[in-house]
Amino acid sequence: MPPTRSVLRSFAYRISASRRPALVFGPEVDRGGGWDAAVALAERLRAAVYGAPLLDRASFPEDHSLFRGPLGMSVKTISDRLAGHDLVVVIGAEVFRYYPYVPGDYLPAGTELLQITADPAVAAAARVGDSLLGDPATAIGLLQDMVAEGSARTAPEPMARPRHLPQVPSNPLTPPEVYAALSWVRPPDAVIVNESTSTMAQQVEWLPTVRTGSFFTTASGGHRLGHAGSGGGRAG
Repeated sequence: MPPTRSVLRSFAYRISASRRPALVFGPEVDRGGGWDAAVALAERLRAAVYGAPLLDRASFPEDHSLFRGPLGMSVKTISDRLAGHDLVVVIGAEVFRYYPYVPGDYLPAGTELLQITADPAVAAAARVGDSLLGDPATAIGLLQDMVAEGSARTAPEPMARPRHLPQVPSNPLTPPEVYAALSWVRPPDAVIVNESTSTMAQQVEWLPTVRTGSFFTTASGGHRLGHAGSGGGRAG
């Protein structure tokens, strides 16, 4: 379903007027073939990009200079990560998946939120912001022609990537050591399937997803683990 253009234009106006926007791309984007369009939109806006909480597939190259890492999983962590942004644009993801429960404000003071999703249930469950129903990949493509080019914005500083491994290999191996070893031998066309929710941050650090359709995990963050019979439950 294509998004309503009049509403999308109002979103584009708010995005263009933003001084420091943040983009959060969720799994609907890559699932709909919107990987390249997401990169083009982020670069046009010169906006920081965050990974959606507990995403089941990546939708933006995690080695890109605009990528700021995973957003986090708790109310407080997400709000803290978004501090300093006046507008957050969530495309193809829930607002937000949370696990575990850590109380806090849903958004920092003075921060607004826009959401674009193809799922009416996801839009209805959004805790804050304004939502637009429509295919995320189509919406991203249309937004590229609607938003003002962000050359006046200061591009976010590239994310620091301080990576350190033990001087002596551990036994058993630590998660960073496992991901580092995989990064050294990963073929260019490899597909990663992972359900280790507790080590996703280390995976992004050592084994970033860099191309479309190459990372998959369970769509949940709670009690039900594993791919066989996984219901994709929403935590929080």
